[in-house]
Amino acid sequence: MGRCLYTGPFNFRRGLCAPFCLVIGMGTLIAVLIVAKLKLVTAQLAVPHDSSPVRHLLNTFSKRN
Repeated sequence: MGRCLYTGPFNFRRGLCAPFCLVIGMGTLIAVLIVAKLKLVTAQLAVPHDSSPVRHLLNTFSKRN
């Protein structure tokens, strides 16, 4: 039987190695996606705007579609 990276309070022989590794893998994937998307958001925020945020908000709420 292979050695698990998880050495917490539960022993890997109880079958907790696979779920632990799955959680770590999914968390890493989600973190990479968040970082990739945040680069796009920060690039959008760096562009200067010619109208005020309040005018934009009022214009958005005045549209019916």
